[in-house]
Amino acid sequence: MMGRGYTNWKREREENLRVRRAAVRPPIATSLPETLDVAAIRLALPWRPHSVTQDQFARRFGFSVGAVRDWEQGRRKPDGAARVLLTLIAHDAVRIEAAIQAAIAGEAVLQDAGGMTPQ
Repeated sequence: MMGRGYTNWKREREENLRVRRAAVRPPIATSLPETLDVAAIRLALPWRPHSVTQDQFARRFGFSVGAVRDWEQGRRKPDGAARVLLTLIAHDAVRIEAAIQAAIAGEAVLQDAGGMTPQ
C-alpha cells in the first residue's frame, strides 16, 4: 500500500508536468509560399547596375551553384532551410546578407580567440 507521501509526490509531479507542457509554446505556424521563383528573387536583388549571377548569388547566401541552377530550371524545388532563407532574401536581401556577414565575422572572432570553431 502506498503512503500519503507517495500520493502527494505523484500529484505534485503530475501538476509540474502539466504546467511545463502548458508553458511550451506551440510551433510557430509558417506559411511559406508553395513555390518560389528563384530566378526572380535573384534578379530582383538591389545590387545594381548589374544582375547578380547564379554563382554570385550562391556564394553570397551559402547555396551551391548547382542547387540554384536546378531551382531556376525547375529540376528541383528548394525545401527546408533553403525555402526559409530564399523567402527571407526575397523579403529583405540587404539585412539577410548583413546578418550572414555578421555571423561569419563572429565565427572568425571565435576562431581567433580560442582556436575553436562553433559546432
